[in-house]
Amino acid sequence: MNIHIKMATVVFGFILSSVETPSWAQNVTAPKQTLINIGGHVVPVVAGGLYDRFRSNPPLSVIASEAPDVDLSWFKSIKKEKVDIGFESYSPNFY
Repeated sequence: MNIHIKMATVVFGFILSSVETPSWAQNVTAPKQTLINIGGHVVPVVAGGLYDRFRSNPPLSVIASEAPDVDLSWFKSIKKEKVDIGFESYSPNFY
């Protein structure tokens, strides 16, 4: 292959990548967030996410349906309890 064609190909690739990369980034959107109060602090969480829907008490069945490939058998043997960690929470958390 001619050296001029190789050089033109490299230059064209460099120019194209510098033009296209910013447009790819524009198509990426961050998840919407909502603000919740945790222990007196306002904290952003993913809107509609597990913490937004259940706080620290999601049912294990919900986790199983949303992450079917995860082995949750260990959690089935543990009793979930309400705990005070400076605010009300549940342990264990199934996240």
